[in-house]
Order: sequence, then C-alpha cells, then structure tokens
Amino acid sequence: MRDRIAGVELTLERAPDMKAPMVQTPEILKLAHQAQQIANLLGFSVNHVLTGGASDASYATAHGVPALDGLGPVGGLDHSPDEYLVLSSVAPRTALLAGLIASIGDTQGTFTPGQ
Repeated sequence: MRDRIAGVELTLERAPDMKAPMVQTPEILKLAHQAQQIANLLGFSVNHVLTGGASDASYATAHGVPALDGLGPVGGLDHSPDEYLVLSSVAPRTALLAGLIASIGDTQGTFTPGQ
C-alpha cells in the first residue's frame, strides 16, 4: 500500500555524474599520503587502494574536491544484518580524522600531534 499526499507528486532522477567511481588525482594521492603519515604517527597504518566502487566520497571528487573513503572504524560484513565495527578502532580512527583536518591548512604538509 502506498501513502499519498493530496497534490504532491515526487519524481526521482539519478544525477548522471554521481554514480561514477572515485578517480585518483594528485590531490587525492597527497591526501592519502597525509593520512598514512598521520596514522603512522598514531601507531597504525592505512592503505590507499582504489576499489572501483562508488561511495559518498565520489560525490565530492566528481566536483573536483579531493576526498578519501574508508577512514571510519574497522569493521566488516558491510550493509548486512551482521555488520559490525571493532570498538577499539573508533578512537584511533577519530584521531586520524582530527589529524587530517589539522593538516589540511598546513602548507608544509607536516602535521605533528601536540603542536
């Protein structure tokens, strides 16, 4: 059964450029390198890989804004009833995001925690 609102009609259209996978650019590689450096300072590692899939980051990169995907907590079984996250990964990944935000305006590209 469909709910209807008198006088309201809704049409959904897919934007043509929003489904494309993220494209690797020099700016994205620089951001990925910054993330790797910050993660190393925090005692863990992150890897930059292109999977060919689309994500929310694809929206930004489709408009020329560098973005990274997959920086959230570690987990698995994505988009399933059994999806989970590793609770101990939340704080380190949040610290990584904070470090990236702090390093964005750093013209030297050298973020050091605590400075």
